Amino acid sequence: MDLPPGCMVSEKQCQKVCKLKKSLYGLKQSPRAWFGRFTKSMRAFGYRQSNSNHTLFLKKQHGKITTLIVYVDDMVVTGNDPEERKALQNYLSREFEMKDLGPLKYFLGIEVSRSSEGIFPSQRKYALNLLQETGMSGCQPVNTPIEEGLKLCVEHNQVSTDKGRYQRLVGRLMYLAHTRPDLAYALSVVSQYMHNPGEQHMNAVMRILRYLKNASGKGILFAKNVDHQSIEVYTDADWAGAVDDRRSTSGYFTFVGGNLVTWKSKKQNVVARSSAEAEFRGMSLGLCEALWLRLLLQDLGYLSRQLIRLFCDNKAACDIAHNPVQHNRTKHVEVDRFFIKEKLDDKIVELPKIRSEDQLADILTKAVSSQVFSKFLDKLGMDEDLTTQLEEIENQLLAQRQERKPSQQSGEAERKERKPSQQSGEAERQERKPSQQSGETERKERKPSQQSGSGGFIKAPAFEATTASKKMKLPANMREGNAKATVAKGDDDDEEVDAKADDFINKFKQQLKLQRLDSTIRYKEMIGRGSGK
Repeated sequence: MDLPPGCMVSEKQCQKVCKLKKSLYGLKQSPRAWFGRFTKSMRAFGYRQSNSNHTLFLKKQHGKITTLIVYVDDMVVTGNDPEERKALQNYLSREFEMKDLGPLKYFLGIEVSRSSEGIFPSQRKYALNLLQETGMSGCQPVNTPIEEGLKLCVEHNQVSTDKGRYQRLVGRLMYLAHTRPDLAYALSVVSQYMHNPGEQHMNAVMRILRYLKNASGKGILFAKNVDHQSIEVYTDADWAGAVDDRRSTSGYFTFVGGNLVTWKSKKQNVVARSSAEAEFRGMSLGLCEALWLRLLLQDLGYLSRQLIRLFCDNKAACDIAHNPVQHNRTKHVEVDRFFIKEKLDDKIVELPKIRSEDQLADILTKAVSSQVFSKFLDKLGMDEDLTTQLEEIENQLLAQRQERKPSQQSGEAERKERKPSQQSGEAERQERKPSQQSGETERKERKPSQQSGSGGFIKAPAFEATTASKKMKLPANMREGNAKATVAKGDDDDEEVDAKADDFINKFKQQLKLQRLDSTIRYKEMIGRGSGK
């Protein structure tokens, strides 16, 4: 190896080698050193580091924009300038050892699907691998990640469980929260008992896995929207919901252009003396997130002049925010009160009215019923991956066809078994021909007696023979006809089922699109009526 600059050694030591005691990746300052090197290279190429997100780099020229976001050594490049994107890729290839993986499909365990409706990120593969590794692939699925009304706590005589396994499971589930807001509240609850988990806490984690079995491919749809500068925030708080310390749980959803972008469910740091105080702290938390998103949009070149809509269903908290008079019950929360009041006076935020049953953030603060949970997930734009649903349909059709094959084979065997019986029937009919001929001779012999006028219904034996032969022939004909009808009916059922399946798959995406659009329109009309517009 080459000696570093400034290192002076004697001639005797020139023959010696250096022993590496610690590599670069083992140093505490290695991440900072790598990011500093990368930032210097990006600035040298004309890119500006965002003030809202230090891992975001932007370059604007000729009315176009190119952005790059980095996580350690994984990067995503996007923008509306193809030439600049190509130049950036060539520059990074020269500066660092990197490889272009093409269009974004899989990034840090997140699958990205594209369609005419928009972009759909999900973590289906990660969830399925987690279920397989934990042995929960064949578990009984449930509709909610946490039981309705469940309140976990630390009991004095609780049954202990494997602490290491509990921490590993919760840690792996927390990574799913990047694309799964439906898991946010359940994970915030179970993560509070990492230091001393009990059997009831492990059962709660197992229920989350059972919910993943039911909805492994759920994700968020980022639909195309012209009004991409509007920011809406739904905040809620569960006053004194924690049994152990009676702290409140606050949560918020933020929407940009009607698409869900950020969310959080977190237990508050202090105990709230009233529900209004708990709601007030939740409002300030959601407002901070909305202001950050507004700055991020400004960095991207979208100067939003629309008011931030902050939805809160607590009337007392909204009245305190608008009322400039200092109340005795809000002395200890005056920082949050003045913070929200200042943004209201500056015409940055507004507080429209919303009913409690329309508050989306309820699923971030409490365990709700399955009906309410599924309704709010539809409003959030969460849906199952289309590929997952199509695979399930194809698997069901394949299973049905496999079930029909044995019945068809048994039908073939029955038809082959009927052939000898048909041949025996032909032989039996051939044997009856001499008896019929003898009957004809007998009738000819009886003709003189008939002409003489003696005897009555002499033709009765001939009628019995004819009827007997018909009785012998009918069952074979009926069996043959039924066999042909059964085969024809089976073929028609296969063609009919296949035709219906193909038609269902072709219309599947269109139906989902119409349902989602209708649900969104009805919900926005409902919110508009609630806000007095």
